[in-house]
This record gives sequence, structure tokens and C-alpha cells, in this order.
Amino acid sequence: MKIPQFIHVASERLEKWATELLPAAAPGSSRYSIHRHLLAGGLIVLLLAGGVGGWAATTQIAGALIAQGSVVVDSNVKKVQHPTGGVVGKLNVQDGDRVKAGDILVQLDDTITRANLAIVTKGLDELAARKSRLEAERDGAETVTFPRMLLAHAEEAPVAIAIANERKLFELRRNARLGQKAQLRQRITQLQDEISGVNAQQEAKAREIGLIGKELDGVRELWKNNLVQITRLTALERDAARLEGERAQLIAAVAQTKGKISETELQIIQIDSDLSSEVAKDMREVDAKYGEFVERKVAAEDQLRRVDIRAPQDGMVLQSTVHTVGGVVTAGDALMLIVPQAILQVFGGGQFATGSDALRILVIGQAINVSVGAAGFVLIMAGRTGWDLVVYAVSAALDLTLAWLLVPRFGIEGAAAAQAITIAASNFLRLALVRRFVGIFPWDRTYARLVVPAAVCAIVMVGVHVAVADLKWYVQLVAVAVLGGIAYVPALLAFGLAPGEKVALRNGVAKLRGR
Repeated sequence: MKIPQFIHVASERLEKWATELLPAAAPGSSRYSIHRHLLAGGLIVLLLAGGVGGWAATTQIAGALIAQGSVVVDSNVKKVQHPTGGVVGKLNVQDGDRVKAGDILVQLDDTITRANLAIVTKGLDELAARKSRLEAERDGAETVTFPRMLLAHAEEAPVAIAIANERKLFELRRNARLGQKAQLRQRITQLQDEISGVNAQQEAKAREIGLIGKELDGVRELWKNNLVQITRLTALERDAARLEGERAQLIAAVAQTKGKISETELQIIQIDSDLSSEVAKDMREVDAKYGEFVERKVAAEDQLRRVDIRAPQDGMVLQSTVHTVGGVVTAGDALMLIVPQAILQVFGGGQFATGSDALRILVIGQAINVSVGAAGFVLIMAGRTGWDLVVYAVSAALDLTLAWLLVPRFGIEGAAAAQAITIAASNFLRLALVRRFVGIFPWDRTYARLVVPAAVCAIVMVGVHVAVADLKWYVQLVAVAVLGGIAYVPALLAFGLAPGEKVALRNGVAKLRGR
């Protein structure tokens, strides 16, 4: 049996029972008819509000849109996005396709990404080779020892070139330093030979001074005996003084040459000192660049992994905005939705899951509708069909106006909001007309009594829903509905019925037993 037919049959039966049970108002009177229909409408409202309304308030509906960084339940609809964007290289899915978590949905073109990673990797290899060469120079090693990580892929052309260049540079710099040192040591040897020659000259001068001294002693004795002239004696004394001066010059030349040897030895030491300073400076620069390139490589590898856009969960692809290979994907844009296999698929497939927000908005409007009751039927029975037609016309105009304003901006949610506002407005308008023309208002203290059983029912249904959250959806649905109804009936009998309604209920029960 279809739902509208079921509601119609239930309404007729409730009207029949209300006719038998209502003690007040004379049969055939308009007030009697109004009471009859209000009671039937109220009972239908209670059934809808307590059953469907309670189920809608407690059942988890898949379809909440996820914002980046939010913690959400796994069964919600998930957006597929890309943090940096790119060019579509391959498209593997389209709307309606079912996917598993981890399946590749879209592959972006990786040409630029791989090129960036190759540049960073090459830079890292060159820095590693350079660092090994600097360490060898710092330690005074005869050869460069490269790390195993670099030698592991030494057969690759960029790595082999980097290793060969650093080895060649190491040999060139080492040979240059050794050549400078050899040249300086050769100079020291030459200076030492000069010292040896000057020392020989000093010895010759000393022997010559000794000979001049003996000759001077003899001439001085002859001069004392007036055997030679004074000029001969003074000439020999001048020669002796000159020889002493020349000997002193030779001693000074030896000291000067030794000073040059010391300077040359300092120059040899300075070569190693300059190398140490240069290596230390280069090592600091290499370490800084190496750390930077390591971070850049991590980012490049992460970007390369994100070239394959994968499904975040099992479900169905919907609202895909990627249709063309070679199209541009903007960073952060939603490429598609992955809709999980959830409760809304029972009604025809995963496409209903995307309308969950619109459904929630409509539920609010229907909640107002059932809470007002059958005000339109009351207007018709009161002979105010013209006013009811006016309400329909105003509602249609309001719905169209709101849809024209909201749908272009909010889409299906805007249409749902327009419908919910129209439902609420039409019900409140009919309620005001019923109060004006008939003089009744359903929202009185008697109506407020239903809040207690409704609250008891809602608490029980929420508790049951939490308790069986790990079970299948249909088990949750049955458990929530059955236990919520069981809790609602005694609460309604205890708190929700007016004294007259309790009397009518007892009369009805007694009549049923009499049958």
C-alpha cells in the first residue's frame, strides 16, 4: 500500500474512533466536526512527529561536506582536493563510478614535478661529493672517500660526473699545494747552499787575516829597526782592516740568509693554514645548502606523491569537475565528491547522499508543518475555501520568489530553504486564519503536555542510537523505532493525555474488549 493511501485510511479510522470516543459537543454540530478532525489530525501529527521525526533526529545521515582540517565521521561525504593544483595527465573515473579507498582517481602531469625533484637530487649529490672532497682536504688525506649513499648510485651519469669532478679538483688542488711547498723547499735548499758558500768565504778571509797578521808583525819589527818605510807598514794595516770588514759582511750575509729560510718555512706553514681556513668556510656553506636541499627534496617528493590523487574512502564518485585531459586543476578546488555507502542509498543510490543538507532543511519545514496540524482542513470545513486558496497562491508566489533569490547562490540548499520557509509561512498563515474565523488555537496547555512524552521518546532514541552505533544501519533503524515507540506510549499515557482524552481512551478500550 502506498504511503498517501495508508495515511488516508488511517485518517478515516481515526475520525471514526474520535466520533465514538468524544463525549463533548452535540453530534452533527460544526464544533463537533471540528473537534473530530482536530483529534484525528493531532493523532496523525503525534505519529509522524514521534516516529519519523524521532528517527530523522537520531539517525546519522551521510552527506556532510568536509572542510579542510575538520575532524569528521568516516561515513561523511569527502571532498577530493589537491593542495597545489596542476595539469590533468590522466582521468580514471567519472560520475557514478564506484571506487575503493586508495584507488587513483586523477593523475596530474608530473613533468615539472619530476624535473624539480631531479634538480634538487642532483644538487644534493653534488653537495655530498663536494663535502667529501672538503673533508679529505681538511684531514690531509691523499684520496677522497665518498659516502656509501653516493656510491650506491654512482653508475648514474649525474652522480658519476659529480664524483669525477670532485676527485679531479682534489688532485689539482693537492698537486698545486705540493708544488708550492716543493718550490719553497727548493728555495730553502738554495739559501742553505748560499750559507755554505759564505761560510767558506769566511774561512778564507780568516786564513787571509791570519797571514796578513804574521806579515804585519814582521814588517812592524823591521820598521822599528828602520829597515822599511812607514808606508809599507800602513799599507799592511789597511789590508788587515779591510779583511776584517769583509769578514763581518760575510757574517751578516749568513744571518740574512737564515732569516730568508725562516720566512720561507713560514710560507710553507701558511699554505696549510690558508687551506684550512678556506675549507672551513666552504664546509659551513655546504652544510647550510645541504640542509636546505634536503628540505626541498622532501617537499618535491611529497609533491610527486600527490600527483596521483587517490580516493579517501570507499564510495561513489559524484559532482566531478574534472573532465578534460590537459585541463588545469586549481589549488584547493573540489575536484569531486566521494559518497560513502550510507543510509540514503536505500532510496535509490549514492546520488541521494549529496542532498543530505537540503533534506535537513526540509525536515525543519516539515517539523513546523506537523506541529501546526491540519489547519487547512479546518478552514475548508469551516467554509473558508476561498481563504485557503489565497494561502496557496501566496505560498506559490513566495516559493517562486525565494527560489529565484536563493537557488542561483546556494543551489539545491537554496531551493530547500525556499520550500521550508514557504511551508512554515503557509502553516502560520492558516493557523492565524483558523484562530480568526473559527476561534480555536491548537497550541494550548493540553498541546504542551505532549512535550514530556516527546522528550522521553527522544532521549530513549538517542541512547539506543548511541548504544547500537556499530551495528548495521537497518538494525539501528529498527531498534531506535521500536524502543522509542515503547518508551513513548507509557509517557504519553502518563503525561500527554488530558482528562477527557483518558476517559475516551478507557471507553474505547472497554468497547474493544466488549467485541
